[in-house]
Amino acid sequence: MPPLSDLSFLFLLVAAVASGWGLARWQLKGKLREEPLPRETYELPYYFSGEIPDYALDAFISAVDVNSDTLETHLSMAAIHRRRGEMDRAIRIHENLLKRDGLTASQVSQAKFELALDYIKAGLHDRAEEYLQELVEKSGTHRIAALHMLIDLYQDAKDWLKASYAANELLDYLDIADQKKLQHRCSHFYCECAEISIQNKDYLSARRHIKRAEVAAPKAFRPLILMASLELQLNHPERARSAIEKHLSGVSIELLEEALKLLKQSCQQLGKNDEYIATIEALYQSSRAAHVLTLLARELIAAEQSDRLHQILIEYPPSDLANLPLAIIAQWDDALIAAIGSGTGLNKRKTSDLGEENYQCHHCGLELKEFMWQCPDCRRWETLRTRNQIHV
Repeated sequence: MPPLSDLSFLFLLVAAVASGWGLARWQLKGKLREEPLPRETYELPYYFSGEIPDYALDAFISAVDVNSDTLETHLSMAAIHRRRGEMDRAIRIHENLLKRDGLTASQVSQAKFELALDYIKAGLHDRAEEYLQELVEKSGTHRIAALHMLIDLYQDAKDWLKASYAANELLDYLDIADQKKLQHRCSHFYCECAEISIQNKDYLSARRHIKRAEVAAPKAFRPLILMASLELQLNHPERARSAIEKHLSGVSIELLEEALKLLKQSCQQLGKNDEYIATIEALYQSSRAAHVLTLLARELIAAEQSDRLHQILIEYPPSDLANLPLAIIAQWDDALIAAIGSGTGLNKRKTSDLGEENYQCHHCGLELKEFMWQCPDCRRWETLRTRNQIHV
């Protein structure tokens, strides 16, 4: 489509908006409405098929009055510019709305909410925070949405304490199921605060944050791991060991591995490495879980206790042995595999053929070499799984 002249562009603009008004009034048949007109009434998608000069947009902003009838037209135009990444134009339209008189309190709140979205997408988080906080304090219609956005804003900025404040304020507006989800998320916010305090050697604050995390999500495992880590730093290995051993049953393989790292450190400090291996073996005997057997096999191989591993494997269902990670099987000697018996499907593989046992986010698919509590891509909590995770 060839570019329009300035005069033609303005003429089409006024004609299109006038047609929208006429259509809306004809549909309403003279009846008054309490709610703003639907966005579809005034959206003019054909208008934005080409580039619009800045002065033409400014002419529209200054020429068209802002009232209940034209508000949706302005919001639709701004939304289109925002989707196209033209944040300066979307911001100009929304800022113009807030300068005009004649809007209701609800419409002003809507304009502020949309402007906050513009600022977030433009990376102007301080300005977005200002408007969102104002909506939380004064707007009934946008308070819940503003709190959700503030939580995400603070989380992305790693301002964990502010994120916890906003989360606690939002709890009153949620049903029980959503409350539990948000409380679990809030528990991670407190744990992040605790980790920062531990790094700064502010152990009193760390204990306080861990306690808050436990209260927010009593069944969460991360606070226990953090407490054990804190006790180790304070040279209390027995306390660390006690904190971990009481809560090992039923833990996922990812969290179990993190917990066992701390348990191993505490047992090493106590000079009781054999008791560490015995703890894993007792956990396997009670759970009969394949991933626990995997961890036990790893430790027995490292401790050069292949004979004990052989005894355990003899009792393990042969058909399930093939499901063990190849990274573990590759460490067994040929004699051990031969002794287990035929029909297991086990084959000695070269370690170089196995690849690394990375973690993968089950939500977005991101792969990482190290375990993280939060996926750095999709920002969700506790979504990382080992690629070779076993379910028996």
